[in-house]
Amino acid sequence: MIASIGICLLGSFLWQGSAKPRLADLSSTRLGEDEQSHDSVAKSGVVDPTLPGPLVATTPPRQSDSQTTPTEHKTNEVELEFTFPAGAVLAVNDDESLTSPGRLNLASRGLHVLTLRNIPDHPELKLTVVVAVWSIIPETEAYLRQHLVPLNLLTEDIQRAAAGDLVKKAVYLPHADRKHAETLVSSQLEPGVEPEEEAWRRGHVLVGLKVLPYPKAVAPLATSSTEHAANAERKPLILIGHADWVTGVAFSPDGKFVASSSRDKTVKVWEAATGLELLTLNRQVDNVNQRGDGYVQAVAFSPDGKKVASAGPGNNAVDVWNVVSGRRGRSHVRESIFMSVAFSPAGRLLAAANYNSVKVWDDDQDDPEGSNEILSLDASMPLSVAFSLDGKRLAAGGRDNKIKVWNTVTGEELLTVQNADQVLCVAFSPDGTRLASVCPTGVDVRDATTGKMVLMLNGLIGISGVAYSPDGKRLATAGWDKLVKLWDATTGQELRALKGHGNAVGGVAFSPDGKRLASSSKDRTVRIWDVAP
Repeated sequence: MIASIGICLLGSFLWQGSAKPRLADLSSTRLGEDEQSHDSVAKSGVVDPTLPGPLVATTPPRQSDSQTTPTEHKTNEVELEFTFPAGAVLAVNDDESLTSPGRLNLASRGLHVLTLRNIPDHPELKLTVVVAVWSIIPETEAYLRQHLVPLNLLTEDIQRAAAGDLVKKAVYLPHADRKHAETLVSSQLEPGVEPEEEAWRRGHVLVGLKVLPYPKAVAPLATSSTEHAANAERKPLILIGHADWVTGVAFSPDGKFVASSSRDKTVKVWEAATGLELLTLNRQVDNVNQRGDGYVQAVAFSPDGKKVASAGPGNNAVDVWNVVSGRRGRSHVRESIFMSVAFSPAGRLLAAANYNSVKVWDDDQDDPEGSNEILSLDASMPLSVAFSLDGKRLAAGGRDNKIKVWNTVTGEELLTVQNADQVLCVAFSPDGTRLASVCPTGVDVRDATTGKMVLMLNGLIGISGVAYSPDGKRLATAGWDKLVKLWDATTGQELRALKGHGNAVGGVAFSPDGKRLASSSKDRTVRIWDVAP
């Protein structure tokens, strides 16, 4: 289930991957379960598909011998042969690890984060190994049916990574020879040339690789009995990298990644367990106007986690990015700027609010050139949009002090509620029975069918975002007073106040399991809080 997200208004891409990358050969468990410790190393994620360079390795054809015969090829998987210094261990998850050479089946169009440890001559060193597996396309399918894809980590790669250098590689099929894979390495290219970008010029990329030092986990606060009695929390994980106000935040559907939008005109994707920055998407600003300076206001993951949508002033578009390739797959362009964006949890629908309507598209990635607009809903200056969990309803709230709800199939307006003030954010409860809305001085919770008020959170010092926990029992709010607060969604009782941000908080989002809460702030950071009940 996709967690409720509160991303609303307050005043060198790296690598990307699918939201549900998986390991198919060694274990039936998905990489990086939420219960893993920070030392657990097999996480699926988002990576940087831009690696090229001179030939380093050639893939041998698959052997007929029973010990080397690969598993039956599946159209959504790529089989890799991983080699690295003898004695080292490549950790896949808590229970599985590889020695060299090791074989993995990884989902195509996915990002996978592993850890290399027990490295000879570097016993204390751990390295993060990020593997971006590209889509299987007609130009690569025949090769992948007959060959393993080679991924080689050489001694010099380890030495460079140990010295703090970022090691990037790309394995690709040359245009002129689709029978022998070649590998490009960043160190063998001209400065500023990315291996994957160069590889795409030369052929078709199969796999990208990035190696960097493993990030250290944030230590918890001391938890004496006195502190525990005072409701002490673990320190939040702080994600630092944006150069300006972080306007929005979203968890991937599997909870392994966090996306953030910022006034620095970028979207970043992070590994949620460690805070490792995996991807930076730079927005192309086409028409900066008086109503905005090109910043990104909102961000959302698709239900399969393979795409990220972003919206904001500047180019009058909703950009949809492929989280494996890091490339913009589509831009839904209209006549005015968009300030909020949401994917339907139940399918491919994508909604966005601009200054005179709410647009709904069928964001079919197979038709990147088409607009695929299916609904244009009448709304005056909407600031926020949200789907119900079943995808059958869409809500919006805006500066006209109104909350509206539509049927997403027919476009029929199901509900209109006149609010006392402008509506900065809306969020459905997971069961779809309630609709929370944010105005500058509080949060109203209404019956989602009748519009009747059922709960009010008043006396707040400026609220800009709200989100329901996945079980519907808690609400989280983002405040101008630098606080993130948790509330009982039934009684309205305040449960916790999370302190740490140095400026106003603009958005909040629960992880799918409800154990973590991400918040975005004007202090240029994202914080991930431990909020397990």
